[in-house]
Amino acid sequence: MKVLLVEDNHGDARLIQEKLKRAGAKEFEISYVGRLDEALIKLEAEAFDIVLLDLGLPDSQGLNTFTKVQEQVPDVPIVMLSGLADESLALKTVQLGAQDYLMKGKVDGDLLVRAIRYAIERKRAEDKIAHYAKRLEIISELTQIIGSSPDIKDVYETFAAGVKQLVDFDQVTITLVEEDNLRFLAVSSSEETEFISDATVPVAWTATLWVITNKQTNIESDFEKEMQFPIDESHYREGMRSAIRAPLFSKGKVFGTLNLNSRRPNAYSETEREILEELTGHIAIAIDNNRLYTEAIRKRKELEFAHQQLADKASVLAKQRQELDDAYLNMARTIIINQEASESFTVGHSERVANLCRKIASEIGFSKEGMEQLEKAAELHDLGRIGIPKEILLKPRVLTAEEQAEVRRHQARSAELLRPSASLNGSLPTIECYHERYDGGGYPKGLKGEEIPLAARVLAVADAYDAMTSPRPYRPAMTSEEAMATLKQESGTKWDPIVVEAFCRYICQTTRV
Repeated sequence: MKVLLVEDNHGDARLIQEKLKRAGAKEFEISYVGRLDEALIKLEAEAFDIVLLDLGLPDSQGLNTFTKVQEQVPDVPIVMLSGLADESLALKTVQLGAQDYLMKGKVDGDLLVRAIRYAIERKRAEDKIAHYAKRLEIISELTQIIGSSPDIKDVYETFAAGVKQLVDFDQVTITLVEEDNLRFLAVSSSEETEFISDATVPVAWTATLWVITNKQTNIESDFEKEMQFPIDESHYREGMRSAIRAPLFSKGKVFGTLNLNSRRPNAYSETEREILEELTGHIAIAIDNNRLYTEAIRKRKELEFAHQQLADKASVLAKQRQELDDAYLNMARTIIINQEASESFTVGHSERVANLCRKIASEIGFSKEGMEQLEKAAELHDLGRIGIPKEILLKPRVLTAEEQAEVRRHQARSAELLRPSASLNGSLPTIECYHERYDGGGYPKGLKGEEIPLAARVLAVADAYDAMTSPRPYRPAMTSEEAMATLKQESGTKWDPIVVEAFCRYICQTTRV
């Protein structure tokens, strides 16, 4: 462990070195200088683990001495050694980044050894925390970049530059599995490569098949010594020597990989694996959404081409166009997972329900956290409607028992689609239970009274009111007065009386205003 002692008093310098020897600190290799300019030269020429620094030097005094050394070696811990019992100066140096401030005449060898070891350990811990915080900041920025455009290619060079701050590479690609092929969604390379954007290769030739099978990151240390996959020959011809491929997951399945290649052998280790897996965990959803968006655009273009070429088959084409348009809309809803179903009679429904829930919750006295969870549930409660056939949603007559069962599954489907999001854990019980009845006659669990989460009871009233005051294919909209009368009539059976009362107070206040 290399120690640089900066002390202009030769007697003090010898005493400090003797104290360290007497303390049995054999691991310390001590270098000694007496001036600041000598210290700066020494620090530039050699790597030290710690600096023991006296602030009073022939060519520098006070805080200036510390700041000059810190600027030269910001990553090296500094322990102040001074003959001055100046608490103000000690506090300032520690605030500026010094690890400790010791009085030369009041410190023995054992204490000095402990201070040195502690300073080095603490500096390493601080640097590790700072490095990890910086990593998280970069990953957050990359997640925003990759999700900022519906076409990843538009932002990919910016994204690649950010990845390079985390892990070095000469080539970075995103590849997606499409049946038996692997498509290069985006490519950034410092060298010419045959693997351009939208190029495809058999997935069996690639490391991605191994990643899919094993659901873990693949690392190849040196193509010159061993090639695990046929595609490695192409990478090697282009000058690459090592590679790392991290899985992109969606709903537990690998749908692609983030791939880094380097001209250096042994460029990737467990450290890079940890960083890339953390990164792919954040960006996988945005990349999957991009994949769905691209597929939707492709299908729309195919539809337009088919319409132009097959005008003589208008009846068949019209049906195909409708099917493709439905597929396009369904994929768009998956991409924007919090967008409600697009039937004309429910436009704005979730927003209105969320607003009503806020008002009711305010009347009841929900906590801030409870209010936020309720709002999220209200905004997303109808997400599962995207899985209900249009002919059921738009049917102008009473639904059959089988059709009612399909509709009743939508809140469970909503919860299932939202379950991967940890931030919605508190909202899921509300989404799952808002069709329960206060008297126990609801679904899916037949919960009764206080067994039903309060937030679900609030959502039930807000959802029912907005549904009653909105038109449906099988009936016109009720007036507000009619809907309020229905709520009061079935208070205590369908709905919680306390929630209905709170809602009535809000409506009355709004009416007076």
